[in-house]
Amino acid sequence: MAVNPANPAEVADALRQYVADKLHVSGIIYLEPPTPLGRGMDTRIYSFHLNADGLGPQWSAPLVLRLYTSEDQAEKAQKEADVQSFAASQGYPAVEPLLFDRQAAEFGLPIMVMPRVDGKPMLDIVTASPLAVGRLLRQMADLQVALHALPTADCPLERGAPLVERKLVELRGDHTGDADQARALEWLEQNKATVAMEEVVLCHGDFHPLNILADESGAANVLDWSDAALGDRHFDVARSLLVFWIAPIIAENALERIALRAARGYLQWQYLRSYRRLHPIDDHRLAYWKALHALGAWQLVTRVQDPQGDLADLAREDSVARLPTDLATQLQRLFWKLAAAI
Repeated sequence: MAVNPANPAEVADALRQYVADKLHVSGIIYLEPPTPLGRGMDTRIYSFHLNADGLGPQWSAPLVLRLYTSEDQAEKAQKEADVQSFAASQGYPAVEPLLFDRQAAEFGLPIMVMPRVDGKPMLDIVTASPLAVGRLLRQMADLQVALHALPTADCPLERGAPLVERKLVELRGDHTGDADQARALEWLEQNKATVAMEEVVLCHGDFHPLNILADESGAANVLDWSDAALGDRHFDVARSLLVFWIAPIIAENALERIALRAARGYLQWQYLRSYRRLHPIDDHRLAYWKALHALGAWQLVTRVQDPQGDLADLAREDSVARLPTDLATQLQRLFWKLAAAI
């Protein structure tokens, strides 16, 4: 029976037993028990620190457990571990997994264990030091351009159909039955030629300040590769810009919401300007991908705000409860505004 990924005590028991069985070490204690760091759509993330004779230096250091929440995430988890390892092997600042297991017996779930790296999310740094925002946006753009410049010949991700075809399949799979969303999806289908011809690069898929850790020296590490894909780099840039648009809406407190809303236009402009100084941008391609991401967010918000829907667990989270009730309507307006720009 699988452990409850949201229960730190169950996770601690399973993790201790897993490491003991895997490394053939006994007497394991926690210097730091598994402590929640955050969660994604399909994962729970914990920090922890072990101690025991014979663990070795890698396992004796502070670590992070990425615990997937269902057995059917094994393929997705494998992809994430593989692409993260690939990016690290190319000299990119990604954290190479220490261990990946598609079906960890003690958990009944896929797991990934990684070294814990120093630093804070870029968003936290910006919040604490608003004057650093320009420098951090340039650093973030530099990191994204460097990612898009990596060679892809040995990348473990499948190319398959053009990225737009793959993303439209995902949107059709997530369709909520909403007639307005169906019309938006039809528009994307009719205009997909805008981005069908693509220069293939490695895209992170969720490149934003919460997924980038920076330390005091300025060194950074890019986290959470679960949405990585091969395809048009404009897809990746558009996702980053959408996050800047939505950040004021999902911020945790009123002060952050006010500050981010006031800075929203500047953040998008400055980020795009920083990226353009190193790599040109096709505005029509960018607008199409921004519209596609807006529909994806619109569908997701509809699903998570439905307490009886397939994301009912998320619907009960405090962060979801704080979302404006009209957020889906805001995203609908954004979609058609972006569509009109093409």
